[in-house]
Amino acid sequence: MRTRLSALLAFLAITIALSIQGGLIAQERTVNPLRQPQRPQLDSEDGPFAPIDRNLSRQGPTKVVIELSDAPATQVYATSAVSAATQAIALAQQQIQRIDQAQQYVLREMQRQGIRAEVLYRTQRVYNGIAARIDGQDLEAIARISGVKAIHPLITKHRDNSTS
Repeated sequence: MRTRLSALLAFLAITIALSIQGGLIAQERTVNPLRQPQRPQLDSEDGPFAPIDRNLSRQGPTKVVIELSDAPATQVYATSAVSAATQAIALAQQQIQRIDQAQQYVLREMQRQGIRAEVLYRTQRVYNGIAARIDGQDLEAIARISGVKAIHPLITKHRDNSTS
């Protein structure tokens, strides 16, 4: 039991360190982890909606990452780690559940609107997002769904280890 707890804490510490290095933890240190962030307001004839990366194709199949508004679990853990570790872990677990519910809502709403999406994967801990293959014509409709923060391209990476 003690070994598992040590391994879990080591994993969380590494995940948080990578998050900080990658710039995923917000610079604002007084974040209330249970607060729902405000959606960005953009000028549009149809009202406010989430920003869509300009590099995304508006036609045909495209792979995207749909970023949601809730803070990732590691951010919640990091901001609450100054209090008791047990409380920080509990808050992070609650945040994972909240994120899962929000992601399920976005997927249901996409289905309700007739948006076909092939979900590639979902993330909750370091980044709150849904990677999916969609039709580029559906980008604006997805951007208008409550809880969507932004839509980014999912860039396929290929390993190139043919030389040392």
